[in-house]
Amino acid sequence: MRTLTTRLASATIFGVSILSSPAYADLTADDVWQHFQQSSSVFGGTLNGQKSESDDGLALQKVVFDLPLPFDFGTVQMDLGAFDLRNMGDGRVEMIVPESAVYNLTYTDTDGESFDGSMTMTQQGLSNILSGTPEEITFDQKADRLDFKFDISDLPADLQRVTMNGSIVGFEGQSVTSRADMNTTNVIYAFQEQSMTMTQTMAIEGEDPITVEAITTSGRVEGDTRLVTPSAGINLANLAKALRDGFVLEGTNSIAGYSSKQVSSQNDTVVMAQTSSAASYETTMKVDASGAMISGPASDVQIQMEMPMMPGLPLGGKIASVSATVQAPLLKDDGFGPAAVSFELTGLELDEMLWAMGDPAGALPHDPVDLKIDLSGTLKNNIEWLDFANVETSFDALGEMLPVEPGSATLNALRVSAVGAEITGEGAFTFDSSDLETFEGLPRPEGKLTLRAKGLTVLSQKLEQLGIPAEQIYGAMMMLEMFSVEDTENGDDARMTEVEVKADGGVFANGVQLQ
Repeated sequence: MRTLTTRLASATIFGVSILSSPAYADLTADDVWQHFQQSSSVFGGTLNGQKSESDDGLALQKVVFDLPLPFDFGTVQMDLGAFDLRNMGDGRVEMIVPESAVYNLTYTDTDGESFDGSMTMTQQGLSNILSGTPEEITFDQKADRLDFKFDISDLPADLQRVTMNGSIVGFEGQSVTSRADMNTTNVIYAFQEQSMTMTQTMAIEGEDPITVEAITTSGRVEGDTRLVTPSAGINLANLAKALRDGFVLEGTNSIAGYSSKQVSSQNDTVVMAQTSSAASYETTMKVDASGAMISGPASDVQIQMEMPMMPGLPLGGKIASVSATVQAPLLKDDGFGPAAVSFELTGLELDEMLWAMGDPAGALPHDPVDLKIDLSGTLKNNIEWLDFANVETSFDALGEMLPVEPGSATLNALRVSAVGAEITGEGAFTFDSSDLETFEGLPRPEGKLTLRAKGLTVLSQKLEQLGIPAEQIYGAMMMLEMFSVEDTENGDDARMTEVEVKADGGVFANGVQLQ
């Protein structure tokens, strides 16, 4: 089973650690129980239970975690059952949990209506050891196998039932939590393989229910997480204050041999089935006062989708590699913060059956498709978006200011390579938000964008072989020639266009003024 601190502190923390030297001789069962209670309070929750002393530690019964949700959205309560904290006699504490336990989860809204669920956890060879001092606790955990089953049957009418079960094999990890003015938890974790199956049944008005089953599996998973929180805790209704007070969440995660399968059915008849897989999949993320960033590459991705009710329409392909990054500032600020969006796809190959549907004559090159777009720039928030209770008031106080102001934008790279043609580009602009008139409500840009294209003439000839009306193709090519010039440096079938916006609002294409 996952560590108790995972459930009490946050869904990102697995809590774990390898035994330290005998120098750590200060930790007691009472210290560990207090540590769990402090961890549960970080996001406004409380942990309580019936505590009794045993010969070698503490026995905890009827342990319950309560979390009030912000904005009067109700409360979440989790019954964590019972466990023992045993003093090992050398300054370490062992947490002993049942081989199988049921944890009940209840959500209650402000009107008193409740929705219930249960989670069954079964473990083989689980070891939970805590060591260190009350000011810095290390949590070690290993397990040969962890199995879980999650079932929610008491749901709104349109979502009739949700079940989830899965397993983790060969789990081990370590968390180290230190407490001062800021509480810091560093986590590392790994497991050899995992699998999960999720099934949900949804009611459709006037039709029979639809059941969706999703199965995911993977090989080795490993990662790390760092969480820094103010000792006074975090108000979920005002995460902006938490960030300004020093909140940090960052981590990495890598998965090998990932695969998933999703099947939608109605009356035991398959409506749609899709599968995907990746040889590797990685994620890196960080959230702090400077903003949020998430990025991740995947390699050897394969995707297949089929709708048996529409035979002959399979969709599928494979991608050699794909990666993406998103970055943006989160807090209201007088200055501009970094922002970025990038996406790169290399080696997209479509199934030949799919090509045959769109290109039965084989007129187009079936070369792998490449796509890259890399944008960076700066943004300024004039609204404290994460002070959720006051967002509407902040909007009212904006006046003529924009909620988000762009400061600059740079197209570092653009490349699209497909069916024998290629488009590339680069450019950079700055923006003046004090001038919202020149471009009718938009900040006035100043800068230059250059686009280049190769192989479009040859492509147009092949498109005619596909049956596209010649007048449509010629019309498009004439428009291209009107707004571009020959790019002799890149060959005979190459054109380019340069769009420039000047400080006075003038817009030029290849030196010809358009506005």
